[in-house]
Amino acid sequence: MYANRKSQVLRQSPGLISKTDRPGPSYLTQLNAIVNQKEEPELYRALAAEPGDHAHHKVILETLDRLFDGLDQPSQEKLRDYIVNSHGMAIGNNIRNLVNMPGEIHQGGIHSWARDQGYEIDAKHNPKGLALDILEAATVPDVNYRMHVADKYMTEAVPAMNHKINQLLTDHYSNQKRFADANVLDKYNKLKAGAGVRSDSPGTSRERVLHINSGGGDVSIGEDVLRSNGKNGNGKNGNGNGKY
Repeated sequence: MYANRKSQVLRQSPGLISKTDRPGPSYLTQLNAIVNQKEEPELYRALAAEPGDHAHHKVILETLDRLFDGLDQPSQEKLRDYIVNSHGMAIGNNIRNLVNMPGEIHQGGIHSWARDQGYEIDAKHNPKGLALDILEAATVPDVNYRMHVADKYMTEAVPAMNHKINQLLTDHYSNQKRFADANVLDKYNKLKAGAGVRSDSPGTSRERVLHINSGGGDVSIGEDVLRSNGKNGNGKNGNGNGKY
């Protein structure tokens, strides 16, 4: 029988279920553990969810989890460790696998696009591409074969989805700008070009990486987690309780 969400989170990211298996609360718990809101309020605000945000799994939780179906505990651990160590990527509810994004570009944006590309398994759609490969691999008990299919997903689907996420976020925050007329827009563009500054939207400044000492060693957070996207000046955070 296909695993429920709690089981999916537990076998992909053991130890990252606190009060709930939802990604938003899990993200917030981890953020609070590595960034002191009082000591670093601007950093915290840049990383925290905004009102209306959903926490999205960049490596889609339910799709990847099909590769764990039917495996015994040692084989599940072998598969998980292989994916994480071979590709240097987090999975499950690990904060590095979660990105906060507005709800309107979540289900109807990245998830819709991923299904169309064959990167996501959904019961309401006929599987194709890598999603179909994963479903077929789930019927093969050999964990080594499943590792092979995981390699394809992590090297083909995940980078493509990350690129699409950056594109959706950049477009979303660019479209939120409001200008009284064309002259204002022109002045804004000239000011940006003249100052040589980047737009304050996700998907830019890809070289940004934070190294934060969490008390148990340094934690690295890449630009894909950072959210310098024009948050409200009052620093209020959303609940980040969105699906997937």
